[in-house]
Amino acid sequence: MSSPVINISCTTRVSLPERRICSSPVEKMTGQLIISVFPLPVAASHSSIAFMADIKIFEPTLSTRLRHLEPEQRTAIASRCWPTAESTSLLHNDSAFFDHLQNEVNLVKHHKDRYAVGTIEEVIYLINTMRHNSYNRLSELTHALSSIYPHADEKAVQRSLELCIRLWLTINMNSPSLAIGPTYPLEMPLTWDKNASLNDLIQSRWEARGGPKLNPESQLDDTFTAAYLVNICGMTLHWTEYLSDHLIMDPQRKVLTLFKHKAYLHSRLKSKEENPVPIQVIEEALDTLNLLLPFGDSATKQLLSRSGQLSIYQLGNLGRERKLDLACYNYWKEELETLAGLFSRPPRTWRQLATDRRNLSEWAAFWVTAMIAVLTLVSIPCNLIQATYSVRAYNAAVAQARRHC
Repeated sequence: MSSPVINISCTTRVSLPERRICSSPVEKMTGQLIISVFPLPVAASHSSIAFMADIKIFEPTLSTRLRHLEPEQRTAIASRCWPTAESTSLLHNDSAFFDHLQNEVNLVKHHKDRYAVGTIEEVIYLINTMRHNSYNRLSELTHALSSIYPHADEKAVQRSLELCIRLWLTINMNSPSLAIGPTYPLEMPLTWDKNASLNDLIQSRWEARGGPKLNPESQLDDTFTAAYLVNICGMTLHWTEYLSDHLIMDPQRKVLTLFKHKAYLHSRLKSKEENPVPIQVIEEALDTLNLLLPFGDSATKQLLSRSGQLSIYQLGNLGRERKLDLACYNYWKEELETLAGLFSRPPRTWRQLATDRRNLSEWAAFWVTAMIAVLTLVSIPCNLIQATYSVRAYNAAVAQARRHC
């Protein structure tokens, strides 16, 4: 696949990938549009990726079709959508992407007529368009793409762009005025204004909210883990496909949302590909996962195993140290402070009292008291039995004395 530059006006330059691969740069004149075609960054022959045009993303047999692809074909698709890094390629990052693709498509597959895209090739086409035009306004992108998709209205084009952003950047881009399919209470979809660029939207989503250390309690306890929050504090984990929904919490239902694609974050960190999400956001997202799901913690391993997310544990800490100081976090500092407040609450149930070891003196006092209570309960029937036998012995002695008289 290759990418042309379309000069729409004096102030707008939108780079549109050509629908099919071109082996060498070509220039075309279409009305007042000058199109300059150049190869995509990922080198591949036409024959090695032509199959993408035949894979329809909304067909019922998509999962079967993807499973039967050759390994190099799967890699060819995944590497054009997600960043690639040699250190994570051995950890099935391709499989994680295809799971993500399938989950996204399943949500909207019954509304395929409301999308401009229909094949894997077209998805990659739009991703490449946005990769080269992240500073262009949405209105400019949809206007330029209208010539590529003449039978689709502007809403269908924007809906397709937002689907591709969810697949490419794992960002919950789903404007309410266009959204179709189910919605969930723990999701916070972003709205793409026509006058905003993709870069503008991402920058507004992850505005740094950090600052200097405000209180002496910003140093978290070493036992501050998701496993503790689940096992002791009674929280439930919800695994999300979207980085933008990471660490969202429902305090009423005590549900915490965690981003499930740790391998994606590491690949993005090591990749040199251009990406509109700031690298500092990726680093901090990794650090929050290492904080809440520390490698080497048996309770964390058991929790991830029960949740079907053991691959997160198997990735290890990816060479990053566990940061317990809240001052180290900017983008998710408020969410971590909320969790720290929940973590610091005193035990409220018998189970919490029995398992909470943050304060060893209180924990020991509880178990000493519990043991005394158990021994007391056990001694009561023993004392009753002893009293019963004493009464019987007394009665027997009295009866014997009377016989002698």
